[in-house]
Amino acid sequence: MKHDAGLSPGEVRAMLAYQWQVLPRPEPNALAKGDQDAARLMSLMLAFEEIYGAGAPGDYTAELAPLAARVDWLLRWVLADRDADPGWRQVQRPIVLTPSTAQWMEPSASAPGEWGVLRLYPEPRLPRSLGLWVEIEAATPGPDGWCIRARWQGQTDETQELLGKFLFRLHRQEVARARQTQ
Repeated sequence: MKHDAGLSPGEVRAMLAYQWQVLPRPEPNALAKGDQDAARLMSLMLAFEEIYGAGAPGDYTAELAPLAARVDWLLRWVLADRDADPGWRQVQRPIVLTPSTAQWMEPSASAPGEWGVLRLYPEPRLPRSLGLWVEIEAATPGPDGWCIRARWQGQTDETQELLGKFLFRLHRQEVARARQTQ
């Protein structure tokens, strides 16, 4: 996957921790439950952005400072007995996301038509990964592994809207990151 090429409209190239998990095609109720969980978590992540702004951990808008302090305290309390994060959450890798697809690199191939969950870990202050069901469209070999392209599956209109907002947020973060390195 070329990460220096230009983007098409609607594409967001980001550095995220993620994990691909091959799973059997889910029953409709499991697909709907996964969609509901993803929508709930994206809403929470977007609310975190509202509290903290686009800054680093600990940065937040002045009027929301008391709420931010309470949220931080609550997260520390809830996570106090939690085991360490899985190793995949520590490594950010390039990924390209659109409102309908995702493209990423994997060490091994996946067959077109295969289903699974792509788990993203975009918000370090939240302990959960964002799991989205996908169906593989293509897997092409490359020098660093396999470039996997998959289509999101089972999303309601609400989840698609939240995904659009989430992608816009990622785009803003990547622009800010690029400006910092210049």
